[in-house]
Amino acid sequence: ELVSTDTPVSSISELDGKESITVETPSSVQTAYYKAGKLPAPYLHLNSKLYRELEQKVHYYSKSFKTPRMDEDATVILAFDGIDYTSRVWVNGTFTGEHQGMFGGPSIRIDSLLRHDGGENQVTVEVRSANYNFPEYDSHVPHNFVRSWFFSKSREGVTPFFHLGMWNGARLEVLPHYHIERPFLATKSIGGGKAVIGFSTEIFCGTNSKDYTLHPWTGGQGRALRSGVEVNKNIKVTVRLSDNGRVAYEKVFTPKVIEGRCWMEETFELNNPKLWYPNQMGNPDIYQASVVMSVNGEQVDEVDFDFGVRTIGHERSAGIRVADRWNDWQFVVNGEKMFVKGMNWMPLDALSDMPYENYDWVLRAARDMGIQMIRIWGTGFLETEKFYDCCNKYGIMVWQDFTIANFDTPEWPQDVWEAQVCQNIFRLRNQPSLAVWGGGNEFN
Repeated sequence: ELVSTDTPVSSISELDGKESITVETPSSVQTAYYKAGKLPAPYLHLNSKLYRELEQKVHYYSKSFKTPRMDEDATVILAFDGIDYTSRVWVNGTFTGEHQGMFGGPSIRIDSLLRHDGGENQVTVEVRSANYNFPEYDSHVPHNFVRSWFFSKSREGVTPFFHLGMWNGARLEVLPHYHIERPFLATKSIGGGKAVIGFSTEIFCGTNSKDYTLHPWTGGQGRALRSGVEVNKNIKVTVRLSDNGRVAYEKVFTPKVIEGRCWMEETFELNNPKLWYPNQMGNPDIYQASVVMSVNGEQVDEVDFDFGVRTIGHERSAGIRVADRWNDWQFVVNGEKMFVKGMNWMPLDALSDMPYENYDWVLRAARDMGIQMIRIWGTGFLETEKFYDCCNKYGIMVWQDFTIANFDTPEWPQDVWEAQVCQNIFRLRNQPSLAVWGGGNEFN
């Protein structure tokens, strides 16, 4: 449900009895109003003018859910993938905090707030636009409170609109006492009929990443080495690669861990690997990867993701070394040099109304055009999982710019900017299609 008010509420009980509309999330506020029949089609005639008043209102998304089944010592995280722009969150009437930045977050621990009597839980999310109480916002000037999709804020192509809302969904994550976080696979080398694969993950015993800060050494010049209590249990971590339902590779690791957070790094060899190739160079073959953790023979956690065996590198361009020939512009994929055929990518819908089938249609068309790389340029945004899944499937590499948009980052709140960067590096690191991290324009 979505309720809109003229000013922020001090208690969510103030929302009782107010008119609401039903919303399918993820959805921008503008799209929700259109699909509920409250406003006419936004892209017809001058209907866009009717949407501007939504920017100066406060919007409240609410949803009920049952408490998931879990062990008594499990941790439950309420994780948001994208709220534009400022948000506040309540769980069962308890205020949990405020967040800025549209590219992921907040992530909130809520296990102590959940109802275990079989009743419904209620989560309420307040959303305010980046220009709330500031209607004369000029998107051509970097403002120190905005860390958002620059293009969506009344810029070229979408001048009538100022995007806002819960545009990228939310989920519950149930973390057991022993669990893994952020597992990664990376192709180190390919040759001689085999691929050397690097594997890393974080292992948590009795804690989770919410218990740690990003900069624990603030104000100091170093950190002392710390020891801990070794976990006296039989812990195993299994890496499994499947090819269309058939197990192609499996290996079991037995790490030594202590209470708290540990890291493990290993390598293994995959014989006769299927390789992920860009469009027109070969098949974009993908393995289904599973990382499973067991304690004393009982499986306690599993993380699944797609993995493509491929190496992507750059070499210095051929020819006389002048101007850009000093740089490494020659792409080399799986040891083969290529001349990249690519294009820029702009968000397909100004109001984020993009179901999977729309992404699939457009990116399939790009594949059929011979496109091998898409650059998400610095005025765009960090795309949804639907976009990257389609690029993986169709063999389209992604040059991923961060949304610097030709501004210098000291203009922005550094804590918001850094948190958004870190979260999305972790989010996208396993994508087979990801070829380059950029800095906001084609020369970074």
